[in-house]
Amino acid sequence: MVNIRQAIFLDRDGTLIHEKNYTKDPADIEFVAGVFPLLRQARAQGWQLVVITNQAGVAQGLMTEAEVRYFNAIMCVQLRAQDVILDGIYFCPHHPSKGFAPYVTDCHCRKPKPGMLLQAARELGIDLKKSWMIGDRRADIEAGWNAGCRSILVKTGYGAETAGNLSSWSRLPEQICVDLAEALDWVAAKDK
Repeated sequence: MVNIRQAIFLDRDGTLIHEKNYTKDPADIEFVAGVFPLLRQARAQGWQLVVITNQAGVAQGLMTEAEVRYFNAIMCVQLRAQDVILDGIYFCPHHPSKGFAPYVTDCHCRKPKPGMLLQAARELGIDLKKSWMIGDRRADIEAGWNAGCRSILVKTGYGAETAGNLSSWSRLPEQICVDLAEALDWVAAKDK
C-alpha cells in the first residue's frame, strides 16, 4: 500500500473534466470517461487526490473567484456521488499580463510555477518526491517537476497538441497516456 502522504495532483480542465474554455457553468462539467473507479482505487491505495488548476478567466473578468469556487463545489458533489473524495482543490486566479487588478501579476502559484503544489504539500502533509502531477499542458508537467514531483502528460484537452511538440523539451514526462484513466491505471501498476 502507498504511504498516505503521497498525492496524485490532477489538472482540472482537459484532464479531469473535458476542456470547455473558461467555463463557469457547472452544467459544463463532463468528466473524462472511466475515471471514477480508478480514482476510487487510487484513494483505496492511500493516494491523496488534489486538483491544481489555473483559472486566468478570473484575471480577465470572465468569471469571479466565487464562481470558480461554486463550480469546484458542484464538481466535488458530483465526484462524491461516485464515491470519490478530493483532499483539496487549489486554483490560481492570476495572469501575468492579461486582465484587471489585482489579478494581473507574476504570482508564485500560476503553473508552471509550483506554488499551488507547495501550498497543498504544506497544508496536507504531502511528500512531493513520492507524488505525481497529471495534466494536459506543458505548464502542468513543469509545475510538477518544479515542485519535485514526477509528471504524466495526458492526450486529452490540449494534450495531443502538447505531445506533438515534445521535441523542444529538454526533459520528457515520465509517461504519456491517452487519458486520465490510463494515467491512473499506470500509476497504480507502477507504485504498488
